[in-house]
Amino acid sequence: MHADCVIVGARADVGAAAPDFRFFALPREQVKVEDTWHVDGMAGTGSNDMVIEDVVVPEERSVSIGAMSAGCAPGAALHEGPLYRTPMLPILCLAAAMPAVGQARACVRAFRERMQERILYGAGVRQAEKPAAQIRLARAEIESRQAEGLLRDVVAEVQALRDEATIADRARWSASAALAVDQSKRVLQNLAEASGASAHFLNHPLQRAVRDLNMIACHVVFDLDSRLEIHGRALLGLEPGGLV
Repeated sequence: MHADCVIVGARADVGAAAPDFRFFALPREQVKVEDTWHVDGMAGTGSNDMVIEDVVVPEERSVSIGAMSAGCAPGAALHEGPLYRTPMLPILCLAAAMPAVGQARACVRAFRERMQERILYGAGVRQAEKPAAQIRLARAEIESRQAEGLLRDVVAEVQALRDEATIADRARWSASAALAVDQSKRVLQNLAEASGASAHFLNHPLQRAVRDLNMIACHVVFDLDSRLEIHGRALLGLEPGGLV
């Protein structure tokens, strides 16, 4: 709603032998925003629908999604910055996965701090003294570190390979990001189960984190079954059958 321009995706099949999927940049005033983003998680993104009618977009304000996916869009030849040579999907996956992993790490810390002072109703002892809670904290801490480490490995590989990455590399990167998000989501669900009813009040940060990660995990780039299938196909030398 506050942007000067918007980017939308569409097919441009005029005279093309195969469908040409492209991104198009339009001035904000040429787009009508429909107030449709009424969701239980990630409400702050304002990802409303956009309606575009009878608008012609100049070719210079479009770019091939396939070329961006391979890191060889026109910008890669015009600019020296390494991001222009970086495949698009891993960048998008990393950008969206990092907040999920960061939220899991933050909530583990908050859970540990709260355990020190939370008195369990009926038991009369601090939650930190209960072995079950100690085990749950330990698992959550290790799993959240594991998710962060997985993303850090992907970042290192992306920086090292960029447009020299194979399809199998790119498939592994996106699958790894999806797995990190899935692990982070499960960490938060685990913590929520052990945090009592008070963690479900709307002013408690944990319930918001759970809702946000449930929503993030529903994004098409984090569809874990699909990402793992594409990765598996690439490992077997088959066509990926999806965007990588």
